[in-house]
Amino acid sequence: GPLVLVNHNYPIANNYQITNCSTAKDSTISLEKTAMEMLTKALQEIKAEDKIVLVSGLRSGQEQAMIYNQAIQNHGKEFVDKFVARVNCSEHQTGLAIDLAVKNETIDIFCPDFTSQEICQQFRDIASDYGFIQRYSKNKIDFTKISEEPWHFRYVGIVHAKIMEENQWCFEEYHLYIKNHSIFNPYVLDCQGKLVEVFYVQAVNEQTKLNLSDHGSYQISGNNCDGFIITSWRPYV
Repeated sequence: GPLVLVNHNYPIANNYQITNCSTAKDSTISLEKTAMEMLTKALQEIKAEDKIVLVSGLRSGQEQAMIYNQAIQNHGKEFVDKFVARVNCSEHQTGLAIDLAVKNETIDIFCPDFTSQEICQQFRDIASDYGFIQRYSKNKIDFTKISEEPWHFRYVGIVHAKIMEENQWCFEEYHLYIKNHSIFNPYVLDCQGKLVEVFYVQAVNEQTKLNLSDHGSYQISGNNCDGFIITSWRPYV
C-alpha cells in the first residue's frame, strides 16, 4: 500500500512486485498508477510539463544494484552512504517515489537540480495537495539516515501528506506517531469535506482480522514493519 515504509531498517522482500503501474507520457519512467496520475495533475496545475522532467521512478532490484555500484565507482562510498540506498532499501522499488529535475541539457541522475528555479518551489507548495511529500530533509537525517534530497518525492496519499506537512514530520516520525492511535482512538481530521480517521492495527500471526463498519470507505496499507495503517472516509451526517 501507499504507506509502506522502506529504509535501511525495513527493506522490502526480494519478491516484492508492482503490477499496477503507469508510464509517463513521452517517457520510459513508470510509477504506481495512482501516484503517476496525481503527479501528472500536479505538474499540469503549475504548467510545468515542459519545465520539470522525471528523472527516476520505479526501479527493479537489479536496476537499484546497478545504480548503487555505479555511484560507488563515480562518487565513492561516502557519497553513496548519504544519497543512494542499498538493494531492497530503496523507495524506488515500490513505484511510489519519483526524482524530479529542472529541465536542462544535462541532468545529474544522482543529485538532480531541483532547487535553482521558482518552478521547484511551486511544486513543493502544492505537493501535499496531490499526496506527495519531500522524503528527505536536512533536519530529519537522524530519522531517515539519508542526507537532504530536494529532488526526491514520495507518494503517500493526500490525507497522510497533509498530516505530515501540518506537523512537520518525516515518514519515519509519522509511522511512530500513528501507532498511538487504535481503532478506538483514531487520528481524526477534516480532509476535502469528509471526516477522516486514521489508525494502526498490529499484525497478528499470519492473519489479522478487523471488523469495520459498512458506513464509509477504507484504505488498508501495510507498514512493512509490524502491522497496518487504516484510513477511513465518511461524509458528515
